[in-house]
Amino acid sequence: MDQKRIIFLLDQKKNNLASETELLELTELIRSGRFDELIKNEMYADFSDALANAKSFDKESFNADSVFENIIVSDQEDFEQSTNFFLPKRYLSWAAAILVFVLGIGWLSYKKVTRPAFVISENAEIDTQIQSNSEKRFVTLPDGSTVILNTGSELTYSSSFSQKRSVKLTGEAFFDIQKDPEHPFTVQTGDVITTVLGTAFNIKVKEESIKVTVERGLVEVGNSNHVFAQIKPLEAIKVDTKTLKYQLEKGKHTAEADWRKPLLLIDELSMQEVMDLLEKRYGKKIIINNPAIKKCRVSANFLNDEPLEDILMVICGSRQATYQTVSKNTIAINGGLSCN
Repeated sequence: MDQKRIIFLLDQKKNNLASETELLELTELIRSGRFDELIKNEMYADFSDALANAKSFDKESFNADSVFENIIVSDQEDFEQSTNFFLPKRYLSWAAAILVFVLGIGWLSYKKVTRPAFVISENAEIDTQIQSNSEKRFVTLPDGSTVILNTGSELTYSSSFSQKRSVKLTGEAFFDIQKDPEHPFTVQTGDVITTVLGTAFNIKVKEESIKVTVERGLVEVGNSNHVFAQIKPLEAIKVDTKTLKYQLEKGKHTAEADWRKPLLLIDELSMQEVMDLLEKRYGKKIIINNPAIKKCRVSANFLNDEPLEDILMVICGSRQATYQTVSKNTIAINGGLSCN
């Protein structure tokens, strides 16, 4: 459902028909990181269609992949200059609209540093580098594992990730790893390597130390020569980055969880479940007046302490419903499309 929805929203944006609610919903879906491959394919398909209708260049000698990759890492002004010599105006307008919009809201906030490869030679390994500069980011890795990057952090993984589940981290991130006993998951932070099979844990990297805190499962921490310790839930290990001396800590580590408190991750919950969750979080009574949408499933991620109004705009927009403040503590959800 979400894939069909985001394609619909992209088409609305390309044709300049998207409402403010739809643009906000599209922004959140793109920022969730769950549709990166789909977005790339949709943009490339549109770009290829535009090229097919252009007549002012030699198509046989023209490298569409190369041009597309260059556009992806361009600023808006560079984009317009690089396309106006071969794209007919009727294609340029909507091609620019969707490309600039997607890039501008941070789908590739790490552009001009490095980016997911669009053209990969047979034996090449290309690094994907994801940065969270001013906002937290939710990332879905190729194996389905998820990572929440704290602000000012960076995550890197190779195109060979499916064969070797390994990432590099600077900054701070919370990992929730899919179980795969045949392919252990490793996080490299300088000389310290954290190895897991399937678990949830937090890693905080500072210049002088690296701290790994386990929330669920079992984590092994060490370097390329030996294992320092195995860490269980409610345990942590702090490693000195210079000496590699380490200290084990037990008990709750609330400080490591504080940065995640504002996060709201909604994964395939029904509309009613989402409203129940928002009621508890914001202390408001939220009533769904249309029974046909109560069981409709919704997925969305809000990572930066967004206000209730923005969240409701996105959630309601996913079913084309609206919300109305009935009283100081009561909100009504009206209309909406059935999911049946």
